[in-house]
Amino acid sequence: MSRLLDVIVFGATGDTGRCACHYLFNNAKLIDLKSWAPAARNLKKLNKLVGDVCDPEASKVPENGVKASPAIQADSNDYESLLAMAKQAKVVVACAGPFADYGENVVKACVEANTHYIDITGETPWVNVMAKKYGEEAKAKGLYMLSQSAYDSVPSDITVALAALALKEEGETVGAVETYHHIVGGALPVGTLKTMLNGVMLGRAKALGALSGGMLGSGSKEEVAKAKSERKSLRGREGLVPKSLQKQIANDISSNNMNPKSPITGAWSLPSIMTQVNTPIVHVTADSLGYGGAQFSYRERNGKNDAGVASMYGFLPVAATMAGLGLGAMAVLPFLIPMIVLFPDAVRNAAENFNNSDPGDMKAKAFKKLFNGFRPNGLTKVQALASSVSGEKFAEVDFETDYDPGLGFTVLSMLTVASAIIHKEDAGNGFQTAVVAVGPENLKEWYDKAGVRIHVRGVRSKL
Repeated sequence: MSRLLDVIVFGATGDTGRCACHYLFNNAKLIDLKSWAPAARNLKKLNKLVGDVCDPEASKVPENGVKASPAIQADSNDYESLLAMAKQAKVVVACAGPFADYGENVVKACVEANTHYIDITGETPWVNVMAKKYGEEAKAKGLYMLSQSAYDSVPSDITVALAALALKEEGETVGAVETYHHIVGGALPVGTLKTMLNGVMLGRAKALGALSGGMLGSGSKEEVAKAKSERKSLRGREGLVPKSLQKQIANDISSNNMNPKSPITGAWSLPSIMTQVNTPIVHVTADSLGYGGAQFSYRERNGKNDAGVASMYGFLPVAATMAGLGLGAMAVLPFLIPMIVLFPDAVRNAAENFNNSDPGDMKAKAFKKLFNGFRPNGLTKVQALASSVSGEKFAEVDFETDYDPGLGFTVLSMLTVASAIIHKEDAGNGFQTAVVAVGPENLKEWYDKAGVRIHVRGVRSKL
């Protein structure tokens, strides 16, 4: 693909977009990126927030960094500006969320412009709709359309895939897999918080609709009619998550959330808060790479796999955490729920100023380190434990990086995935998971370049 730029960072004035600009200015050469540009609606704001790393005339660039090309004005509500932007790059990395609010026009512009697309969303229902709308055309054009290419949901997905491959090399078929997630540091990007609030608002609308017989919570008549028409037009089309997998995914999520005890190790733990987001992606990859099926199950857990006798195999910390969460819920929910139900707009407006990360008011250490040389700022650690269908063999994969999941690793991951597809010689297949598109072993090599440590411990008879 012959284009002026390797990568365009769309949404460069947001928390994640700004971090991406800092990463490229400091580290682009580590992942073989040669050219990039920021894109945003307000270029004055861009210059104020990240002018130091987005200056095309910068005289000093770090050894592993790449100077920015001139900034591009592009607005999610101005389709022609997005199309003009997309035509200049091999890949657009989209950072402006919530994607259900701001994402579709970027996807559409990339497909029309024959440009690969990467994003950081965890909004799987939205991704499914985009795949239904634009998947066939993107596939016909040989494009890579890779949503959920960051902490949502690559660490879970790649560790499971590598464990399945390790078992396959020993003549075994993967059966049950668990991932344990341990994170340190970081800050919650505003876009992520707003996405979470969108989910709460959707739940509120459904509840009001159920209680009022559909008279409340559904939006205006025009909005209801538009949504109904869209659902009808997409009927019969397949999204990223096939219908054939949805029952199995729902069963795994339910089992994961209800059963605190590991069927593999016998240890107790709590479910990861990302279970709902990552489980569908893990199943899509398993199905695509041929190790899915009725024998495959997935659990996603929070913290470390604690199988020690001193903690009663994890029971004591789980019980203590549950007690603490229960007390916290009793203290907070009586105030929070009425606020969300009665004053949803006020809650959303408050989110606009959450974790204000402007240079003069950086409250989180995570921002300071990332915006000053893109230095390590935390920990993202995942351990995958897999057992074979026979129950006789086990594999373990460790994944670790010195960046927080919400910003540092998210940026590192999406840009690494972007570079990996730029350097692939074969055509894309439309909407896929990043692990399927790049390949688990190939993606591991790209992560190695970026400093991510992935260790496949091999297959043994006992964990």
